[in-house]
Amino acid sequence: MNRNLSLKASHFSEFLIIILPISLLFSNIVSEAIIFILILVLFINIDKKTLKNNFNSKIFFFLLFLSAYFIINYFVNFDKDPSFLRSFFFIRFPVYTFAIYLLLDYFKINLKRIFICWFFTLLIILFDIFFQYIFGKNLFGYQSILHGDFMRLGGFLDDELKIANLIIHFFVPIFSYFHFKSELNKKNIFLLFLFFFVTYIIVLLTGERSNFITFSVFIFLYVLFTNLRKFLIYFIIIGTPFVLILSQTLDDGLKKRMTNNIFNSYKESFFADSEKGFLYKKNIYFAHYSAALQINQDYPLFGVGLKNFRVFCKDEKYKFKIHPHFQDQYCSTHPHNFYFEIISEAGYLGLVIFIFSFFYFFYKFFNYSFKNKNYFLFGNSLILLLFFLPILPRGSFFTNWNAMIFWTIFGFCIYSYKQLKR
Repeated sequence: MNRNLSLKASHFSEFLIIILPISLLFSNIVSEAIIFILILVLFINIDKKTLKNNFNSKIFFFLLFLSAYFIINYFVNFDKDPSFLRSFFFIRFPVYTFAIYLLLDYFKINLKRIFICWFFTLLIILFDIFFQYIFGKNLFGYQSILHGDFMRLGGFLDDELKIANLIIHFFVPIFSYFHFKSELNKKNIFLLFLFFFVTYIIVLLTGERSNFITFSVFIFLYVLFTNLRKFLIYFIIIGTPFVLILSQTLDDGLKKRMTNNIFNSYKESFFADSEKGFLYKKNIYFAHYSAALQINQDYPLFGVGLKNFRVFCKDEKYKFKIHPHFQDQYCSTHPHNFYFEIISEAGYLGLVIFIFSFFYFFYKFFNYSFKNKNYFLFGNSLILLLFFLPILPRGSFFTNWNAMIFWTIFGFCIYSYKQLKR
């Protein structure tokens, strides 16, 4: 491989990875283009032997097997007209994941520079959300959105209320990288905890309950299983002023939603009883779950095909096991939960393949991260694992926007894992 060509490919790839979070804020088309260009850069500039050796790995085999199942599922459900693009082009994400790993590993891309740039990008996003909370509109003039008795914040995503998902999933690789690489002196510990608290408050201000719960669980487990647990006193010292200020300044509607409403919602979700089944609850998400489960009962093995929940949930026969309050709202573009999305669109066979594949990945990643105290691998693996929390509402796993975030972090995991294994 020509050294000058390799250097140009390295700098170009690094630039594309740096601008990825910005592209996800403003254009799915640009984000998709970045993925394809990174894959193309890899195939053009890397030698075939290296490529073959890495594509022979067990991790890539499982990802390829997963992609193959969706193609098979398409033909099985052909008469139901599932999404051709999602079924056939899902393979781009496993290939993209390996492109991230190989570009980082063989092109010697400067990971520190990427995360420094991501850090400043994230600071702008956090400031924009805070600005929107104070003034009712963000830096671009996008208005906050009235949701009941409080205002939801979308920041640069405007009325797409999922900005906290992006914040969390770019915070984790940045935070875990600098934690892993930094000397744990008082100054660095203070800066790490300060970065966390600012991010945590902004996620709270967005009003996105599922992402707030996910972030809370992540931080608890991350501190518990890393050397940060030795510095809980700093956590308390830095956190106490934030808690006191928040308790006095947060909007009452937001406080109610993010405290009492969360507790009551999950209390009802887990403990309410009904003769009509566990999913028969006065909750919009449980209405989606019930519809998905009923679709699965009609098509248990292979489901109805990718992107077809939105089509089959329109059948009125499914509404009779839905709480009356939501019998006109139970149908949606997706079931808002990974497990119900899989069993309704890919069937129990798809769920088994998914669970088995990712169990293998996470077992390997956590095993090596604990053995080597690699907090970068641990943090990235943990936030991906939390995507599979049951019951918690989620965006569609197969939506391109969500998938690009998920598989980017997965690429970092493979890169760290391969380095430790080597």
